[in-house]
Amino acid sequence: MKVHIPVSGVPGILIPGMPDRGAAERLALLYQLDRAQWWMGPTIEQAQSLQLGALCSHLWEQVPYYRERLAQTGWCCGEPMPLESYRRLPVMSRSEAMEAGDKLCAKRLPDGHGETTDGSTSGSTGRSLTYWKTAVFKRLELAYHLHHYQNMGWDFSLDLSSILVDRERIARPPDGRTYPDWGPCVQGVYATGAHHFLGARADILEQLAWLQASRPAYLQTYPSNLAALLDIAARDGVDLSFIRGITTQGEQVPTAVRAQVVEFFCLAAT
Repeated sequence: MKVHIPVSGVPGILIPGMPDRGAAERLALLYQLDRAQWWMGPTIEQAQSLQLGALCSHLWEQVPYYRERLAQTGWCCGEPMPLESYRRLPVMSRSEAMEAGDKLCAKRLPDGHGETTDGSTSGSTGRSLTYWKTAVFKRLELAYHLHHYQNMGWDFSLDLSSILVDRERIARPPDGRTYPDWGPCVQGVYATGAHHFLGARADILEQLAWLQASRPAYLQTYPSNLAALLDIAARDGVDLSFIRGITTQGEQVPTAVRAQVVEFFCLAAT
């Protein structure tokens, strides 16, 4: 198994790597995530109860929209939220979230969470939803992405290709756009191969030609886009055997798509 040594920011000190502040934070979070995934059930439930209590206390105080829903659980603000209370929490439908709009925004954020930015879902399964995220969320998101890549057993020294939403229209076919590393989640943490990016609006034949040209070891895209790629590749006999691993995001993965991956690549879907 390949050993990934953190990048060192101190000249002359290669092992152990001494990363910069941002990278060190991601490695510290990665350490916790690596260990937490092996906790026993009761320990996981206790940790979830504590974090849910903190989150829901914030919602109770800063997002009045949620108070009626939270009141139905029997939970008391300021306390951990037990699993039985969480199970009583009404599920919010997509239409309810869209109708609520800005009412889901907190009046005030906890200290230290930083500025907020807005974004929207891809809209591939319906109308897109607007969301807001804090600077702290972005830092956690980077750590979770890094943890995901590491758990997949991917070799950071190889190339990664992404076929995702290109909101800035900077990664159009036929060439897309190529970056020197896999992006913010690994910058300053590990040395990586290149990251090739193509907008998901490209025609499937253009996407396949682009993959043939970039020949990445790993691919990330949406399940619906992956299904279309594999359909056309199987029909036209396009060789994608250079792809060692695939990860998807933004949508649920249908059982049929998992079966496509297993059949096309003779791999195990995880």
